[in-house]
This record gives sequence, structure tokens and C-alpha cells, in this order.
Amino acid sequence: MDSSIRVENLRFGYGGAEVLHGISFDIRRGEVTGLLGPNGAGKSTTLKILTGILKFSEGRVEVAGRQLPEHAYEVKQQIGYVPEFAELYESITALEFLELCGRLHELEDAVLQRRIHALLDGFGLSGQGRQRLGTFSKGMRQKASVITSKAANDNHLKTGQWRRRPGQGSSTLSVAIKQAWFWSPIRHSAID
Repeated sequence: MDSSIRVENLRFGYGGAEVLHGISFDIRRGEVTGLLGPNGAGKSTTLKILTGILKFSEGRVEVAGRQLPEHAYEVKQQIGYVPEFAELYESITALEFLELCGRLHELEDAVLQRRIHALLDGFGLSGQGRQRLGTFSKGMRQKASVITSKAANDNHLKTGQWRRRPGQGSSTLSVAIKQAWFWSPIRHSAID
């Protein structure tokens, strides 16, 4: 099986309280998989382990052909991650932020610039690229986070968290559209 993610007997705990109790699963390249469960079930913890943010206590985790936690740096270069509440540098512009993130992923400047402009346009933010992130609305900030993930590396694993909560400001339809756009490859002729 050609797995992008392989998890075997994964265990993790916070302060002696085990949160992940020996979970195992495989996700093949191209599959879209959801983690479902009540608050405290370990969904966010699992994503943080898969992205190399947290080290686990027991089990085996492989992402994009690389063993974690030993190859966390290489895994981070191969993935895009959109946390539920992303922190953005409010004093810089959207373009500056996207360029910074792309350079951290060691993208060639020409490729990065094509991706950034295509994604800003695709998300309806092409007129706001030179605007400081601190002036962005909540929805615009969410779009900037998704763009950052896609601009950095469009052809690899992407993980993200979206929830529909009362008063959150996103309709169920807009959340579904964000998810579909996020998970699809960029289909724009300007992109490498």
C-alpha cells in the first residue's frame, strides 16, 4: 500500500493522562480523511504529532515516507498545515507573510511569486496583498492561512481543522468550499 501517512500503535499523554490509546491507521496518497470525536478525544493532538510539532511516547509514525520524530524537519518541508486558530504577523503585509513562509520552505522565488498571485486571486484577495494582516477581517485571516499552506507546497500532504460553531461567522457552505478548495491541487496555468 502506498501510504502518505502510516500510524501504528500511537500513544500520547499530557501530564500522565493518556490521550491517544494505541491508535493505528493508514492514509493513502490522494485520500481525504477526517478525524471525528468529542472534545478531548485527541484529534488536534494527532494532527500536531503528524506535523512534527509534538513528540509521541510510543508507537510508529511515518509521514511522506519519513519517520517521525527523527525526520520532523523534512516532514515539515513536505506538508502544509492550517491550525484552527492561526497566528499571523499583524505588522507585515499579506505578500510579505506569504513570501516569508515560501522562503522558509525554500521555494524558488519565481515559483513562489506565481503561486502567491494565483492564490490571492483565487481567494479573492488580490487587491489586499499589500495590506497589513492586522487590518484583515477574521475571514480574510483564515483565507491567508490557507493560502500560506497551499503556496508553500501544493503537491504534498495538507492538514487543517475547520469547525462550524454558532457565531463563528462561517456558514456551513463556506466551510465546505474552503475545504474543497484547500484539498484540491492548484489548477492554474501560472503555477509551475
